[in-house]
Amino acid sequence: MSVLREEFPKQWMDTLCRLFGYSRQAYYQYVSENEFRDNAITPLIFDAVCNYRKDAPRIGAIKLHYLISNLFKDEQVPGSDAFFILMR
Repeated sequence: MSVLREEFPKQWMDTLCRLFGYSRQAYYQYVSENEFRDNAITPLIFDAVCNYRKDAPRIGAIKLHYLISNLFKDEQVPGSDAFFILMR
């Protein structure tokens, strides 16, 4: 879709998304999730989650997200929804 955006810069993003049957929010959510997957912090998050789960195997995803967010305060940690998708 970004190719379309470059080709038709004067068109609204909403119009371009609707051409494919998606909302603008769905497009930006998709872009955000893909950027996060490519991020270098992902392996560090997985390692931290494994370490927390070794100590407390039944720890919930909400508490894990809170702990990871505090652990990586200076880095851009994903929001709770993206974190839950990543953990699945």
